Amino acid sequence: MRPEGVDETNEPTGCAGSAVTTTSSTTTTTLPWILIRTSTLFLRDDPEPGRRRIAFKSATKFDPAANRILPPVPGSAGDPTRGGATLAVYNAAGSGEAVTVALPASGPLAGWSLLGAGRYRFRSKDPSAAIRTVTVRADRVSVRGGKAVWTYTLDEPAQGRVAVRLTLGTDRPWCAEAPGAVDAVNQFVAVRDAPPPTSCPPVP
Repeated sequence: MRPEGVDETNEPTGCAGSAVTTTSSTTTTTLPWILIRTSTLFLRDDPEPGRRRIAFKSATKFDPAANRILPPVPGSAGDPTRGGATLAVYNAAGSGEAVTVALPASGPLAGWSLLGAGRYRFRSKDPSAAIRTVTVRADRVSVRGGKAVWTYTLDEPAQGRVAVRLTLGTDRPWCAEAPGAVDAVNQFVAVRDAPPPTSCPPVP
């Protein structure tokens, strides 16, 4: 019982009358590359260097949105007709084998062109160029090249896994990686339609 004169109607402070406000935040992470599938990848290293060959294709029409090929908007940072491109093909199993080729925006013998809305093509007129053609369009990338100046060697017993990284301008690169279905001295044929890797292997 309270002493006489004390107000009995007071409510204790800090209990029912207080309210707790909580806030939540969402963090999104943008990967430094776009992971895509390897539809086909063929490498050949014949004893005669002039017969070396590379052929790569990725078709992503039925893949999740995060793994699909979307050509850069003309005039953007990824437009290869303005900033060129870079192709890297390398061993993803740790051998250190790697070849990087610059694909210039324009020049007397090679360059990129815009063939229509969202379709780009690199073509070299130099018969000895390492990369002859690269085609980029919605949901598809293809690369063809070889010759003596293509220096990726296949003299090891096996490659294990091979990765392909294509960067247009300063945009995020597309990255693919696949094990070999045929993996022997002088020849590597990737498992057909290998899914996108879980992470892009570092370039040696």
